[in-house]
Amino acid sequence: MGTIGQLKTKAAKRNLRPDGSEKASGFLGRQPVKGGGFASEYSIPLYETGNPGEAGYEKGPNVPTLVPTLTNEERSAMVNDYIPSGRPLPRAIVEKSLLHAKQRMATGQSPFFDPQTERRDPRRARRSFDFR
Repeated sequence: MGTIGQLKTKAAKRNLRPDGSEKASGFLGRQPVKGGGFASEYSIPLYETGNPGEAGYEKGPNVPTLVPTLTNEERSAMVNDYIPSGRPLPRAIVEKSLLHAKQRMATGQSPFFDPQTERRDPRRARRSFDFR
């Protein structure tokens, strides 16, 4: 437990990406995660070369994995399994996330949802999932 100031700082940091930019509500809205809390982006690096801690290691910019191209089953697996457990994501989810980000970046857009310039598709907005 920390002081109120420390707790506010910790909470504020949770709303920042590793590059320091502020997180938004994501393409799918805030998704409830099994065990508590919410996820709106759940980012992974666009690419990694080499091994962490070794010379030549490089990690690309982060991109969101909670994207509109996921199936309902993939979304459910993300919030019920992969996010809470921290297990590696399946190849299909990673590939959909990277393709979605690359397509956006090719048109000059950020790979992340921008609530200032975009509207969320209500058909893909937050849905409730049965937690296993």
